Amino acid sequence: MDPQEMQQQLLSAIRAAQDPAADPGLKSSAIEFLTFARDKASETWPAALMLYMAADPGTGARVYDAQTRYFALEVLGSLLDIDGTEELDPAVFTSLQAAFTPYIESEYINGNAESGASYLRNKFSHTLALLFTRSYPDLWPTFITDLISAMRTIPGTGGRQGTSLNLNLCILMLRVLNEVSDEIADQTVRGARSFSIGRQHRETRLKHSVRENDASNVVTALVTVMTEGLDRLEGFAGGENEEREKLQELVTLAIQTFASYVHWLDINLTVTPITIPLLYRLINHRFLPFRMAASDALHRLVSKGLQDPRDKLQLIKVLSLPQSLDTLEQQTRMPDRTDEEDEELHFRESLGKLLGAVGSELLRIPDDKNVPEEATKIEANTMMESLLPTTLRFLADPFDDVSESVFSFLSQLFVYYRRKRKNIKEGLLTDARKAFFTEFMSVIIQKFEWDKDTQWGISPDDEEPDDDVMEEFGEIRKGLKSFMDGIAGLDVELYTKATTDVVRSTLTAFVNGQQPSWQRIELGLQLLYLYGELNKVDKMLGKGKSGYCIVPTSLSKEEKKSIDYQNLPLNPLGEMMVMLMDSQVCNFAHPAVTIQWAEIVCRYCDFFQVRKPYIRNVLEVFVGPLGAQNPKNSVRHRIFYLLNKFVQEIGSDIPSDLISPLLASLMQVMNIRPEISDDDSDLGEDELLFNATANSSSFNALLYLFEAAGTMIFRAPTEQQLPFLQEFTNPLSAEMQQALQAPRSSPRDVMPILTVHHVMMALGNLANGFPDVPVKGASPVKGAPPMQAVLSQVFGQVAEAILIALQSFGQYRVIRDAARFAFLRILSATGPTVLPFLPTLLITILSHIENGEISDFLGFMGLVAHKLKEDVRGTVEELSTPLLTHISNVINQPEEGTDDIIIHNEIKRAYLSYINALMGSLLFTILASPKNLGAFETFLVFVMRIAENPSDPQSQKLAFIILSKGVAAWGINPALPAPNGSAAASNGTNGIVHPPPSTQPIPGFERFIYDQLIPLAFRVPLNPDMRLKDAEASLVLTEVTGLLNTIVQVRGDEALAFMTTYLPTLGMPLEFNQQFSNKIRGDKSQFRKWFAEFMRQRRHEEMNGSVTSAVTSA
Repeated sequence: MDPQEMQQQLLSAIRAAQDPAADPGLKSSAIEFLTFARDKASETWPAALMLYMAADPGTGARVYDAQTRYFALEVLGSLLDIDGTEELDPAVFTSLQAAFTPYIESEYINGNAESGASYLRNKFSHTLALLFTRSYPDLWPTFITDLISAMRTIPGTGGRQGTSLNLNLCILMLRVLNEVSDEIADQTVRGARSFSIGRQHRETRLKHSVRENDASNVVTALVTVMTEGLDRLEGFAGGENEEREKLQELVTLAIQTFASYVHWLDINLTVTPITIPLLYRLINHRFLPFRMAASDALHRLVSKGLQDPRDKLQLIKVLSLPQSLDTLEQQTRMPDRTDEEDEELHFRESLGKLLGAVGSELLRIPDDKNVPEEATKIEANTMMESLLPTTLRFLADPFDDVSESVFSFLSQLFVYYRRKRKNIKEGLLTDARKAFFTEFMSVIIQKFEWDKDTQWGISPDDEEPDDDVMEEFGEIRKGLKSFMDGIAGLDVELYTKATTDVVRSTLTAFVNGQQPSWQRIELGLQLLYLYGELNKVDKMLGKGKSGYCIVPTSLSKEEKKSIDYQNLPLNPLGEMMVMLMDSQVCNFAHPAVTIQWAEIVCRYCDFFQVRKPYIRNVLEVFVGPLGAQNPKNSVRHRIFYLLNKFVQEIGSDIPSDLISPLLASLMQVMNIRPEISDDDSDLGEDELLFNATANSSSFNALLYLFEAAGTMIFRAPTEQQLPFLQEFTNPLSAEMQQALQAPRSSPRDVMPILTVHHVMMALGNLANGFPDVPVKGASPVKGAPPMQAVLSQVFGQVAEAILIALQSFGQYRVIRDAARFAFLRILSATGPTVLPFLPTLLITILSHIENGEISDFLGFMGLVAHKLKEDVRGTVEELSTPLLTHISNVINQPEEGTDDIIIHNEIKRAYLSYINALMGSLLFTILASPKNLGAFETFLVFVMRIAENPSDPQSQKLAFIILSKGVAAWGINPALPAPNGSAAASNGTNGIVHPPPSTQPIPGFERFIYDQLIPLAFRVPLNPDMRLKDAEASLVLTEVTGLLNTIVQVRGDEALAFMTTYLPTLGMPLEFNQQFSNKIRGDKSQFRKWFAEFMRQRRHEEMNGSVTSAVTSA
């Protein structure tokens, strides 16, 4: 198309795309055309160039608006920005150079540099840099020289040079040089692009050419601009001035450009007697952007890769950074500032990062194998340690961003000292280092405390830190804690003293009525909480009760078991816990203190085995006005969880006389109130129910109290257990019954459904507080007496009530989920009590079940079968065929997207896991019982089909395990001699990979083995879609060989004889047939390796296709 015609089309399309009143169809077509023009830049660039350059012949003003010309530059950018190594077509280059050169002269040397559109200036700079990458050094070897030589051109003189800088042209030059460095050397820019070997080669060649031809000129120009710009700025008086602002922009750009080149140019060019004083002049300048840019330049200089570590040490010495950073740190302290957005704060943060970079570089030198001289290592270490006092002052800064700027260096410091400690058994912590770590610990503790101006009130409506603030401070504490752990690892006594001093002084101050702030108390409690993690870095704390006492080392293990820990002296942790309990700091009314106190007593619950009288006080606080009855939701919800955790841990040590008042206190807050968010007012019934149950933090927290109540009831005196339990179950059952009968005003009136759901969940958690009934055949739970029969009867009534509710509201998934949850908890607590209700429960759920809940349902079935075993045989047998039918129907549904694939795979794995669990118990016989024999072949074919599908290797592996177990159970030959010549074992194991608990020989099953399973075992590894090198596929192959092993074990010579005639039909070589019989009777792991290797080789042979087809036809 003619460029003039294309230009008009582009212009029309741009206008249509920008017109808010344009027809949507026309706008869409315009955008599509502009995308086409950008993609076809090799054809449309002439028109784009005309659009950008078009000027009024009389005035010289640009014809088109900035947005139109910006798009024109995008087209030119698409033309120039390629991944390959090829240079620009010379004709295209000539046209672009011929257009850009006079444009630069008119607009940047003589004009106003596109003053009305800064984004256009930036875009043109980038376009010019792209032209450089396609034309330098062959087509335009003087590109950089031409730019630099024009920086003193006097406007309007036809190119005559002056003594002053042309500010517009210099700014363009700097932007282009910066863009060039970004394009060919900046790791961030390059990393954001898709990798291209062609682009990489081009960038390498460009960097080499710049280093060879123009590096010196670039650095000289940058230094000149910085120096002269600074000098001119210092000649200005106060007040704002357009030229001043332009000079400030110019110098800032020059520093930034210098910084972008230092990491890939020769250091002898960038570190000179001129540049070093200049950088320090800039970093001390009153204009903040100069300081920020100079700090970044020094950071990049220090981080520059140098082959010889000694050169890096010399660089740091030449730059005098340790001394300079100490001075700068003192000059930039801002103790009275409160504005976290203050730019001065960002400069101080940049200094901290610079210090961290210097420290990190110095830490590498002593461990570098290329540094043989011990003196160099000592000098680097000495210089690094000279940074440490300054580092601590940055760490102690009240602003967290500044503190975090040295985190990385300090983390590396601990790695360095830990490594050094291994090599130097004694004398690592000199007096100087010990003093440093003492101060370090003090700074950490100081930073660990909440800011004194943090708003966190105690009333429900009082302000408290938002989630972002809590998360950010939590991250700061996480980093500081790693430093504490590091100090503890180097000097545990130092750590212990610093921690215990703060804890003791804080609690003492509270006891003495000195009214420490909530921040100080929370700090002390936080340090006490963390002290228990000392075992991770030093094994000085024992486990369990011995973690709080000084246990005589002379005692044997048996003596330690019988010793009375209450008579032993306490260690520092035990002493602090006594102080905590005696201080009654739990009565300090602040959310942060209350939660931290509760966290401590839960973490150190074994302490209360050493000092049992304190248990009463803890429980009373937990259920009191600052605990479970706290006015703040956030506190109350956390307390619910921690109370339940504490009750579970102390168990039988709950004072029996305290249970009744504890339960009475809890019942005051255990009110079930379903909630619907105002944001969900326009949702449908199913979405309302899902959101109200999945996102109900208040109710989910409340469930912990029901579990705690169950535990307390079980620990109550025997005669009190029944009335206590009924105090909960009777009102809850009545509330559920009332909700079932409540009229609903509309489908969106979901309150009755939510009430039923919540009651079911509450009853389930109440049962969860009781200990699990041992699985049949297992040992009883230690210290847990069996549940009274009357309590089991109560839970039986609860189960019946839940079943009735399920039958009424079973169409709602939330009800099905809740019923399943509650039944499982009641089953765990009571055992066979729920048996009469299980068939109806399972059939009701299965009749309404959705695909997304099948996996959970199968998991429930597996747990029921595991816990009840033979007691549930009839139910499992009855459901076997309907369950298989339902699963098969779901799996056979078309998969319309990724979600369907994921759900189908989850269902397959859940079903196979369920079957696998049955195969590991005596219940496996229900699969081929008279009731299910008609569906038995369908079941086997279903499992085989999964075993053959390589798209889901996890399911494939499970399917082969089930087939192996099936062969061992159903295909056994009772008359088969054992390997030693005697009769086979009654369970038919004989070394079988997955032996069943018993056997159930099925006449004719051997024909299924020979006709179906053996061909399957060869067909699967030869399938080209199976990636044999993948780890998951390798596990599948292991189970394939396990199946073959099992077949030979249970069928003996008969199976080997079949193999002898079958393998040749697959085209297997004679050598393989002979080796197969020998290998499969030998070591199983060796056979597995041999078989896998053969199949891998076979897949690469030319006969692969014929082999596969032979197996398939078989």
